[in-house]
Amino acid sequence: MNTDSEDEESLISWVDSLVTNLDRVAASALGIKDFEVLGKEGPPVGQMGGFVPMIGERSSVQLAVISTEDTCRQMSAMLLGMEPDEAEELSDEDVGDGIGELLNIVAGAVKTDMISQDPSVKLGLPFVVHGRVEPAANTGMDVVQIRCGEFKLTLMVLSDASLKTSRLAA
Repeated sequence: MNTDSEDEESLISWVDSLVTNLDRVAASALGIKDFEVLGKEGPPVGQMGGFVPMIGERSSVQLAVISTEDTCRQMSAMLLGMEPDEAEELSDEDVGDGIGELLNIVAGAVKTDMISQDPSVKLGLPFVVHGRVEPAANTGMDVVQIRCGEFKLTLMVLSDASLKTSRLAA
């Protein structure tokens, strides 16, 4: 059984890995090299985002990248190698697929980072949500606001409530 200290370090590791790997993927896949952690936030309302479950014997988390629909559209277009003015040509399905794929790439890198904490961890299928995220009472949540180039994004890790929130400053 994990101690409180081990649980806290576990969630901190998930959040830190999500931030680090989104920075790397943004630079390599999207060409965005300007990345800044802005601080902690509450859950976003009225936005869209990609979620991917990661489940193992010792871990059960959801990783999420959330922003406005316009930002998700722009980032999906960038991932597809499109020009910014072509982003409006993307269907809602294409935007969802793009954000899901971006998060899937990031989650794969997070899995590589976290394999030492839980060698059994597996990636689930990414999915896209529009609206408000309201976790159940027994669900832990850590939310970090970042700036990625011109885009403001919310990164979220949902987990079993026994995993404590991150050490990032408010």
